[in-house]
Amino acid sequence: MIKKATAARINNNFEGTVYWYKQAALAGDKSAYIKIGNIYDAFSGRQPNIDSAIYWYLNAAGNNATEYTTQQGLVYIQQEANKNN
Repeated sequence: MIKKATAARINNNFEGTVYWYKQAALAGDKSAYIKIGNIYDAFSGRQPNIDSAIYWYLNAAGNNATEYTTQQGLVYIQQEANKNN
């Protein structure tokens, strides 16, 4: 599933990339959660969806992928900073 997601990302296929990473996450691949968050945070050519990014980063943390909580925190800080501008 990760290979299919990577191929979709290389082809700049947002929907395909998200679909295959979600399938990998549902199958238990902890790294897929953070990859989905990253996609929503900064996918080439698309407007960031910070709320969705945070949702997936929180899922990563909730699935004991603790190394990813820093990324979630950074996105949250960025979101708050953008509100104040």
